[in-house]
Amino acid sequence: MQAIEFESNLHNGLLSVPQQFQHWQNRRVKVILLADDNAAPPNADVLFNLLADLSDDFMADGREQLPLQIRDDD
Repeated sequence: MQAIEFESNLHNGLLSVPQQFQHWQNRRVKVILLADDNAAPPNADVLFNLLADLSDDFMADGREQLPLQIRDDD
């Protein structure tokens, strides 16, 4: 048995396989999943960087809440 290591993400229960191994279609493989519990979700670092760039007085006066809209269910 051959051992190959690569990183991937699970999407709706499906594992993305790198293109160089996709020709293994219908080949019996053994999969071992190792989850990095400390890893931030994808793009979380971008979000944290954006939040860090906000000024200290961001929303210091709160926010203007628009009045509640009443709509007919017709």
